[in-house]
Formats: sequence, structure tokens, C-alpha cells
Amino acid sequence: MKNNSRTYSREEREHPWFKMIQSAILVGDPFRPWETPAVLAACGIDPQKKYLSIGAWHCSATYIIGQVAEIHALDVSGSVTDWLENEFKMHWPEKVKVVVVKEKGVLPYPDESFDAVIAVSSIEHGKENEDVDTARECGRVLKHRGKFVLTTEFGPKFIDYDPVVGGRIYDEKALEERLVVPSGCKWVGEHEFVHPDYEDIKRVELPQMANPWCPAILNLVKP
Repeated sequence: MKNNSRTYSREEREHPWFKMIQSAILVGDPFRPWETPAVLAACGIDPQKKYLSIGAWHCSATYIIGQVAEIHALDVSGSVTDWLENEFKMHWPEKVKVVVVKEKGVLPYPDESFDAVIAVSSIEHGKENEDVDTARECGRVLKHRGKFVLTTEFGPKFIDYDPVVGGRIYDEKALEERLVVPSGCKWVGEHEFVHPDYEDIKRVELPQMANPWCPAILNLVKP
């Protein structure tokens, strides 16, 4: 059988762009390699559309979208810029607008400002009801038929705070009550949101894993 895999040159492998994508997609815990491609596939990349990224620190999807379309990268401390500059010696593309949020759970935009909102492994880290407030705000700033695509930790039971995750682990009920319903958005297609390896999660033993979990993707649309 012919092997169609490509061998990258040393120059390509040493380029900051290659290292950033490799760091975000190809390495990490057993569940993460699918996350960025899944988000990009769900929200699409359209140069005519305007995007918003919630908690864009360590979010390669934000960088990739920003190569083509306008995307606002929200941050609460400015570290979203430090991440690229310090770790990869890179800068955000011109189409990426970094915005430091002064108040968590409140988005500084008028209603129906964006065609798509993404939140990649960020919304679960909010304190108290910040995740609920953020989901509600994401729905508010979305245009009619806009996409809301987010990934978060998912497990067999709701954990309000897990020390390994540094935030919440949602079960199906919590996803609906804390994220889907407040956003005012609806599921796209079938109600399938768990990672494809979720059925095997109890057999995966990660170091210091306090509770079984895997990342799940929520593919939503504003009616």
C-alpha cells in the first residue's frame, strides 16, 4: 500500500507556525488532537464573516481564522498576546483584534455583532455563574443564524470545580442548563456532542485525574 504521508523539511519543522500548530493539535492528552480541527469544521472560515473568540489564550483556531477573516480575540489579562510572542515568537495576524475584557461575563459589543462565536476550552474556567453569563452574552452578540461553537470538559457527572481541569466538568444536564439554554441557541443536527472516544473514557488513566472526563464540542446555531 502506498504511503501518502508527507515528510516535512527541517526548515518547515522549525518554523514558528509549524510549531504552534503542532503544539495545539498534535500533542497533549489523548483527547485533544481533534479539538481545533473540529471547531474549524463546525464554524467554517469565511472572509466575509466576522468572528469572536472567547478566551483566545492558547487558541490556535483563533490564529487560523485570523489568517482569512476578522476575528476578535477576547482576553482578561493581555496574556493572549504574550502566549504567541513568548512561546512562538509570533504576532497575531492583522485581522485578529485583541480585546481585553474588564468585566468577566460581559461582552463589550452591541447585539448581533458577529456571524460566529467560538470558545475553545475556556468557558468552563469561569467562577460562580460566569459560564452562564458568558453563554447568554454569546447568544446576544450573535446574528440571526449565527454559529456558536464551543468545546468544554464533559463527564458522567457534573463537577463544579475539578483541580486538574481548573474548572467545571459538565454532564449532559449541566450543558443544557448552563450553556445551551442561556445562549438561546439550538443544536445543529443530531444531539451528538461527545468526543468519539468517550465510551472508553473510564479506561483512560491520566496522571492526577480527579474525575473521568473528555472534551466535548457543542455545535449550536442562533434561531
